[in-house]
Amino acid sequence: MEANQPHSSISSSSGARHAKSNDHLSRHWHAGYVIPRVLLIIAILDVVLRMVPAGWRIYDVGEREVRNRIPGDAFERNLRLHSVRYGDLVRIGNLSDGEELHSLEFTTDALGFRNTAVSRPVGGIIFGDSFAAGADRDDDTLAVQLQDRIGCGVYNAYGRDPKFQRPDITFVESVMGRVGMDRGFVIVEGVERLMFQRSIQERGGSISWARSYVPGISRVLDILEKAHGMLGTPGAQIQSFIDQSRLALVSEREIRLLKNDRILPNSYGDYIVKTMLQNGDRMLFYPDEMQTYERKWPTQISYWTSLSQALKKTKVTFIVVLVPNKYTVYHSLLSNGPKVEVQPGELLSRLEAEMRSSGIAVVNLTNALQSDAALNIDRHVYNYFREDTHWNARGIEIAAAEINRVLPQLRDSCH
Repeated sequence: MEANQPHSSISSSSGARHAKSNDHLSRHWHAGYVIPRVLLIIAILDVVLRMVPAGWRIYDVGEREVRNRIPGDAFERNLRLHSVRYGDLVRIGNLSDGEELHSLEFTTDALGFRNTAVSRPVGGIIFGDSFAAGADRDDDTLAVQLQDRIGCGVYNAYGRDPKFQRPDITFVESVMGRVGMDRGFVIVEGVERLMFQRSIQERGGSISWARSYVPGISRVLDILEKAHGMLGTPGAQIQSFIDQSRLALVSEREIRLLKNDRILPNSYGDYIVKTMLQNGDRMLFYPDEMQTYERKWPTQISYWTSLSQALKKTKVTFIVVLVPNKYTVYHSLLSNGPKVEVQPGELLSRLEAEMRSSGIAVVNLTNALQSDAALNIDRHVYNYFREDTHWNARGIEIAAAEINRVLPQLRDSCH
């Protein structure tokens, strides 16, 4: 019995150590131990990812252009970006079979607008939504295409914020002063799907990750927004740092990879409308675009008449360019288009008539784009991207030619 005592003692000691080790591991894997540390790691990773260079793919489409912009500017100044991507509707619908790959170049000038060097005196300025800058190459924007036809500089003042899309007289005069233009013309773009219901445009902004999940952060961000005038660039950078989470963006991308209809159902497919053209090619549309044709919407031109009256006191001609939805251009060429309640394009026709009767110079691009679409459908040549909301270089060229045809007097702005 005594001879066995050391072995028993060793076994007892080993068992005690083993039990102690298991107890130590169990404490480390306890939720109260693991969760705080995981959250700390996530928080550190989120902060680190917010500091990565703007050229990294971690940034979302369009975000790099505004990451370091000065408050009041449209984009970051003196920016040079190159990227390759599919159309916005392919990304929105999380489709894995994109057919149109875009090679995008995006250049901004010293004022933060999308312009290459303007060597000629500025005779006109274009304000508007994404169609004003909807080109893969810097040399294909509407401003460049138009200035090549009329012989003087046309400045692209496109921006994503409402003040660039529907500028008031104060902002117009501010931009005129910055580019050295005291006479000429101002074009404001009117996109069909944004003309019938202003709330659709206003709801385009997304709620940030920080505003959603960090208690009290909305108040901080609101204060920073109000303090931009005093803080300038540092204030904008602080807000951008707090408001935009790279980690949330990466997580969203990874989730999208899983939702490919093989691993998980693709719930993003409902965000787009898939149709087929008569020639067998696929064409995608944005769902909000279809709301334009739900009923006969009332027209509202008070903004346009107000700006027109204000500009009559200057040496500037005010022009509205009406840009049709892609569906308005291609609805008659679809083999399986969705049902609509009103004829596509009728809203722009009514707006054109009302603006003309109010003395506003207006160019409706619908007929020119529709005619080109019908003429070239059998050649599989298009003036809008099939997998993107916007027109392509051909569409922009048609738009510039139509503006020049309807308003030949624009050439007088060059003298």
